[in-house]
Amino acid sequence: REAGRLEFRAEDIAPRVRDFGDLLAPLLDPGRAAQLP
Repeated sequence: REAGRLEFRAEDIAPRVRDFGDLLAPLLDPGRAAQLP
């Protein structure tokens, strides 16, 4: 809701990956990517 909260720095990456996982991993793994109907 605040533009300042959208700023991410290098030191933010590791905690975010630990908490949320790699959100882009399915793009690189066709077996995990959503299948189109």
